[in-house]
Amino acid sequence: MGGEPSRRRSVAVAVGIFLVLVLAWRACASGDASSPASTSTSLAAAPSASVPDAADAGEDAGDEAAADALPDTKDAPEEAFPAPGSCEVLEAQSRAAEAKALAARPDCKKHAGDPIAPAMTRCSEDDAGVVVGLRVDRVVFSEPGREPECELNAQISLVRAARGAQVTLVLGSDNEHLETDAGRVEVNFERLNGWHWDIFGEPVFFDYDGDGEREVIVSGIPARGGADEWQGHEWHHAWTFRAGAWKPYPPVRDIAIDEVVDVDEDGRPDIRTRGPYDWIRSISPMAGSEERAIAPMLVAHSRPNGTFSLTDDVARAATAEECRKAPPLDFDAEADDRQYPLGELESIVCARLAGTSAADIKATLKPPCKTFETSLERIGPGHCPDTIRQILGVPPPLRLPEPPALHDP
Repeated sequence: MGGEPSRRRSVAVAVGIFLVLVLAWRACASGDASSPASTSTSLAAAPSASVPDAADAGEDAGDEAAADALPDTKDAPEEAFPAPGSCEVLEAQSRAAEAKALAARPDCKKHAGDPIAPAMTRCSEDDAGVVVGLRVDRVVFSEPGREPECELNAQISLVRAARGAQVTLVLGSDNEHLETDAGRVEVNFERLNGWHWDIFGEPVFFDYDGDGEREVIVSGIPARGGADEWQGHEWHHAWTFRAGAWKPYPPVRDIAIDEVVDVDEDGRPDIRTRGPYDWIRSISPMAGSEERAIAPMLVAHSRPNGTFSLTDDVARAATAEECRKAPPLDFDAEADDRQYPLGELESIVCARLAGTSAADIKATLKPPCKTFETSLERIGPGHCPDTIRQILGVPPPLRLPEPPALHDP
């Protein structure tokens, strides 16, 4: 009996501790239930723009839209843009990224030239408010005291934003990676002394396969290769949005895109291409020039099911029209231009497309080609550029009804 009060006190203490634990558990559970679930704003390649807070962004970009485009809490990751709710916000984000870089490097303002954001930002917004576009995510200047002075590099990404979430993809081919104070940055645009060294072409936004998601065709110049004023855009990519990620659009994967244009005016953008001749390069006296040997004479016609055809009636008619405009060969032995007959090889392609054999074409060349040369210095009467041999070796991708005249009458 003497131990009963002690036992009662022990039980009371235990019950009290139990009640305290229960109350604490209920408070935690209530707090968790009232907290919103976190949402990832980047499901693919995370955007890497270094972003100021809303007040700084509004001052740097010069308008209220830029402030709305940026995180409104200091807890947001510095390098992440929020999902743009409209094209106006996406454009403001591009301007803010450039403005922040200039604010950090005021010594580069005199070297910066025209702003890149207006030229590099492109956007499409559908009726459901889904935003698809190109955004300048990072702008980085070369370090102080390093030559070339204030070289501007940028990271341009493909963005899809819907319902407060976004998926981004850094565009380009053979991009460079720069070490900065903020870490390693992948860049696909460079400008030196006002010259746009890496240039993006005008993107095309169009729902080719009818699934409600716009495909994007975009072009540019490899970051490591640099721009070449004689060759134009060197990479062309087609992207589609599926299963929560940007993926290559399969029907365009094997098409060497040169230009996107609606050749039959049916409202569906088609593709001009060199097809299997795209790899053939001219022999040029300009070191480093990679000019293609022929014009983009073929057409990949866009069809309602999302595929493309090089051989349907529309594609054939468009290619036949190009062949009617192709100049005949000019093998003027007295010409001072030692590049002859470079730049006039389309008629050989057209003859092959019309069914003329490689042997018959060789037999009609004037003067006859005794050899095919890869060196410009060795080209002359009877010694033809090797590009002719390369063209003749390509199996024709389609058949046209009428061969062109290879020479003037």
